[in-house]
Amino acid sequence: MPPRRTQRRRETKGLGSVFESPKGSGRWFFRPSPINKAQQPAIRAESEAAARTLQQQFRRDQEDGIQGGRAYTVRTWMPIYFQAASDQGTAKDSTIEGYEQKDRLYISAHLGDVLLSDLATARVRQWFARDLVGTSGKLLSFTTRKNTFALLSAALNLAVTEALIRKNPCYGVKIVRPESEEEYRGNALTPEECERLLAAARGRWLYGLIYTALATGMRQAELIGLRWSNVTLTGPRPRILVAEQYKVIRKQGRWQKTKNRKQREIDIDDELLAVLSAQRALVQQRRDDPEAAWSAVDYDVVFPSEVGTPLIDRNLVRSYKALLKRANLPAITFHDLRHSAGSLMLRAGARMTEVSEVLGLSSVKVTQDIYAHAFPETRREAVTGLSRLLKRGAPGDSAA
Repeated sequence: MPPRRTQRRRETKGLGSVFESPKGSGRWFFRPSPINKAQQPAIRAESEAAARTLQQQFRRDQEDGIQGGRAYTVRTWMPIYFQAASDQGTAKDSTIEGYEQKDRLYISAHLGDVLLSDLATARVRQWFARDLVGTSGKLLSFTTRKNTFALLSAALNLAVTEALIRKNPCYGVKIVRPESEEEYRGNALTPEECERLLAAARGRWLYGLIYTALATGMRQAELIGLRWSNVTLTGPRPRILVAEQYKVIRKQGRWQKTKNRKQREIDIDDELLAVLSAQRALVQQRRDDPEAAWSAVDYDVVFPSEVGTPLIDRNLVRSYKALLKRANLPAITFHDLRHSAGSLMLRAGARMTEVSEVLGLSSVKVTQDIYAHAFPETRREAVTGLSRLLKRGAPGDSAA
């Protein structure tokens, strides 16, 4: 008598399929039905029963209008969010590249294999409180963790909008800054420290760039992307037109609009005029040197690399850190030179509105938020100056 054939369970159309691959291996999978005619990846299950459970949950989601929540893990969903942000114009390419790095290091590294529909609020809370650590094993700064959390939440909001999940599991996670960690608002070099930095840079290739950074407060990408066509050294009003910045995105360098997409002009005083004139002569001398291996392409940049190409930001930062060490200064970021410039302007008596315009900040309020809290030395000088004025007018100080 021939062996009885086991009747295979017929799958209901539209609910996906449960299968073992390869047969007899004990490796069970559930593959959701196509979404918008796009084939969905198979989801590994511990057993056939577990795969059937996934299928039933998928069916309930479909009945409630939630489609595809089990078809995506956090790792496979994040690139879809990045593409949507790019298509809608809500984030620039350079911003998305930063998002991708945060995802790779901090989000998908810990939550990547979790299905969107299985990501619970408790798991997100644990991730934020324990998993977001750096190479030292210590928790990242609160600001970095908060920004990473916001990125995950935005991606999951899109999943809710696309009816992939019922609610955003980030909701209900309370983000509170620890009392032991103050909000980072930047550092600023004192005038004496600025002099030491410039002394360490004098005679070196980056001297003109460092001086211009301290004199104008231009952003790193704006300095790298500054071209001579936007610099006026002659005439009644020497000035810099800050109209663009240079960014390397996915290994491709490109000029793009400034961070706030607005142009601004910065007047050049006699000292900066002398520095930029010397910089132009230095670049020309280097270009004419037959042993310099100068680039055949004329990039017209004010602060090129030593071979005439636009500077690479990591190389600039490496050289800058070496200058800090040479000057025996604390390891502040290159962006802190911008804060230093703003502080120097305030020390020199500039108004908040003027500082805001020169630095290209979005509003005077932003300027106040940065400089009203970060630099006590500047505040102390302001109070001392006011005290002097009050003392002059005090009773008994004037002649009878």
